[in-house]
Amino acid sequence: LFLGELWLFQNIVGTCLVILGVVILTSGKSADRHWRKRDLVYPVLAAMVFGISTNLRKAGLTVVPEPLLAAAVTVATAFCALLVIVRLRGGMKALRFNPDSSRWLFGAALVNSGAILSFFAALNVGQIVRVEPVVACNPLLTLLWTGIFLRKLETLSGHIIAGALVTVAGTVLVVTAR
Repeated sequence: LFLGELWLFQNIVGTCLVILGVVILTSGKSADRHWRKRDLVYPVLAAMVFGISTNLRKAGLTVVPEPLLAAAVTVATAFCALLVIVRLRGGMKALRFNPDSSRWLFGAALVNSGAILSFFAALNVGQIVRVEPVVACNPLLTLLWTGIFLRKLETLSGHIIAGALVTVAGTVLVVTAR
């Protein structure tokens, strides 16, 4: 609405299905029962802030349509925020690096960099109401990679698979809206 993009009924239904899929995925029985209801404030706040930031990113891309620049500004800003947080939490001594975890985190950082660049390239040419739900189908891809690489660490239940399928169904509705 902020950018004047058209939100069709099919977009609304698809977005609601994406949200329902995420709710299904997060409402299953947890192995760790130390969650309190107020702990949900953080992920809800993160979702709200991410939604606002996507609108700001798209607005920025309408002024300067350079996805690489947008990605660089986003990552640099996050890095500066991280430096402030590290400083407030005791400095570099508070961080505990080891070679095994650093290799995995570096690999994740490379893959995430590709994701950020892809996101900005898609946002540059597409509407938020189409791009964002496609990004929201990441639970299905996460399940696929979890099933392949983390079989010994995590189990995929019917509940989890159903949530991912509902999310993807919503994504399909949003992407196919005309």
